[in-house]
Amino acid sequence: MLFAGATGKQINWQRYDRGLIESRVEAGKPVLIKFTADWCLSCKVVDKLVYDNEDIVNLLESKNVLAIKADTTLRGAPATKALKNIYNEPGVPVTILLLPDKEKPLRWKNLNFADELKEKLESI
Repeated sequence: MLFAGATGKQINWQRYDRGLIESRVEAGKPVLIKFTADWCLSCKVVDKLVYDNEDIVNLLESKNVLAIKADTTLRGAPATKALKNIYNEPGVPVTILLLPDKEKPLRWKNLNFADELKEKLESI
């Protein structure tokens, strides 16, 4: 497994913005939302095992996937509220992939789902 540190290439994360997510979904474009928090050690493991993976970084870019970093560090943050109220998830880490041809979003809550995510991104 290659990591971004080897090439220096990283994911261009956008801040959580519900309007931006909705507009991309309505336009038929894929959106990946990484729910995370500064205090979450498991989230840091996900970053190393999944999001530092060069294949994932390249696929997100080549498939024009909007990558959203949904920071839930603060209780009142929009991403924190969305995690519970929109996505019905109790806590982080959670990754959600919204695909135009799927009614329900794909979700990952485990620490290493790089192979599954890579497979889904390749199929876009």
